[in-house]
Amino acid sequence: MIFSSLFPVFAILGLGFALTKANRLSREVQKGLNALAFYVGLPALLFHKIGVAELGGETAAPLFWSLMAGTSTAALLGLAAGVVFRFPKPSIGALAQASFRGNLAFIAFPIILYATSNDDRIATLVVFTMVPAIIVYNLLSVVLLVFCGPPSGGHPIRTTLIKLVTNPLLIGCFAGLAWNAVGPTMPLAIERLCDSLGRMAFPMALLGIGSQIARTPFGGGSLRGALLSSVLKNVVAPLVGYAVARFGFGLEGMDLLAAVVLLATPTAVSSYVMADQMDCDSELAATAVATSSICSIASFGIVLWLLG
Repeated sequence: MIFSSLFPVFAILGLGFALTKANRLSREVQKGLNALAFYVGLPALLFHKIGVAELGGETAAPLFWSLMAGTSTAALLGLAAGVVFRFPKPSIGALAQASFRGNLAFIAFPIILYATSNDDRIATLVVFTMVPAIIVYNLLSVVLLVFCGPPSGGHPIRTTLIKLVTNPLLIGCFAGLAWNAVGPTMPLAIERLCDSLGRMAFPMALLGIGSQIARTPFGGGSLRGALLSSVLKNVVAPLVGYAVARFGFGLEGMDLLAAVVLLATPTAVSSYVMADQMDCDSELAATAVATSSICSIASFGIVLWLLG
């Protein structure tokens, strides 16, 4: 189960990396893959999953708050580590963001689907956990990078709020909620269309992530900060989330597995992009993406071995 859950995800990610290094996957193609996955594939998948879900009395709150416990702990420890080890202020922002911001939609979600054999109940709970988590990730990242970065005349928080409102993933989720609440039974033709579009989302996104990592300028001087953030992201955050989920909320089985996998996911490539745009040590942010991606193979394996 461990191999079957992890191999498809990291093999496709590695394929994107290898094709880029071999000059067989251009930047234009990579951007196209990312755009199709982000604007079409995953929104269709989320709309379908939520639109046909049976929304009973079960709530995703325990999953969400377990995720937030691990996220906030990693972020605070990332800030503290930056201060204790006397990193420059922009590096502290990059380190803290890399310590908590994981790739929920395109890495954690498919691994959870594979590990739970596409259990619709778990998939629905994970979707309702990801939606508010994506909002928290974006807002917390902006606050950290604005505080730690150089003065700017722009309005990054307003820009982030606009991006949240127009985020295709959130639009797909809210459209699915609306259909579920007031719409009729979803026609078979629409279900098949969304299912087909959704199936293309993960491989295209993973190819794009692998390609982006291959193009990311990694620097040896940032290795210490990257390793610190990877320990927080791939070890500390999952342990905190496990403790809260298991002993605080009493989660067991696949619910507990989903909570920990969401926290064990590697640092999102978007954290490098945001750090670069806001002048907060993009070199450290880029190196953190690479080290966290490598570390996550071990952390995912351990999580699936212990909880799967």
